[in-house]
Amino acid sequence: MSIGKTIAKATLLATCIFWFLIFCDDLDLGMLPFVFLSMIPICLCCSLVIIFTIAPFFWTCNKEQNGTEIVFQWFFPFYAIACFCLCAYGFWKAPDAVSFFTAAFFTSLQSWVWLAKKKVTKLES
Repeated sequence: MSIGKTIAKATLLATCIFWFLIFCDDLDLGMLPFVFLSMIPICLCCSLVIIFTIAPFFWTCNKEQNGTEIVFQWFFPFYAIACFCLCAYGFWKAPDAVSFFTAAFFTSLQSWVWLAKKKVTKLES
């Protein structure tokens, strides 16, 4: 489990989702400089979410071979439900922020998958 790689991938994914939804609504090339500038707060948000809400599940698991699989199978469904409820509530209260809540939902779920994924080792031929 590499937290740094996961944060970098999550930042890129969240930025792509967020700006894709904004550009689908209104494509203005004058907004392109803001794409790169927005990566700073997006990275901060992704880092906080991953370090404080996702990574502790994996830090507390046994370091055995199936530890991450068990954590993923037990806790991921509940996390996904809670995340969906929070994002749906946020969308209900602030409908203009649909791109933020959509990016937050999909990025947090994908971060779980990236952290739970086993390292694949090459077999010697």
